[in-house]
Amino acid sequence: MDPVVNKSTILRVKRKWQQERVVQRKNGSGRKRVTIPEDDENLIQFLRNNPFESVVTAINRTNFPGHVCTARNRVSETGFRFEK
Repeated sequence: MDPVVNKSTILRVKRKWQQERVVQRKNGSGRKRVTIPEDDENLIQFLRNNPFESVVTAINRTNFPGHVCTARNRVSETGFRFEK
C-alpha cells in the first residue's frame, strides 16, 4: 500500500523549499516538557545518592511530576546508568 500524503502538505513543503531552500523543522517545535530542570536535577541527584533505589522510588521521593517513562528518559539523557 502506498503512503498517502495530503496535497496541502506537499504544497507547503514545496513552497517552503522555493522560498527558503530549507525544509527542516523549527527548533522547539515539538511537545513541551512536563518537567523543569530542577525536577530533573532532583531526580538525578537522588539516584546518585541512592544508587540501589529504583526509578519508581526516586519518582515518589522527589515528587517528580512525570511518568516513569519520562523519568527514565531524563536519566538516560544525562548518561547515568540505572537498572530497571
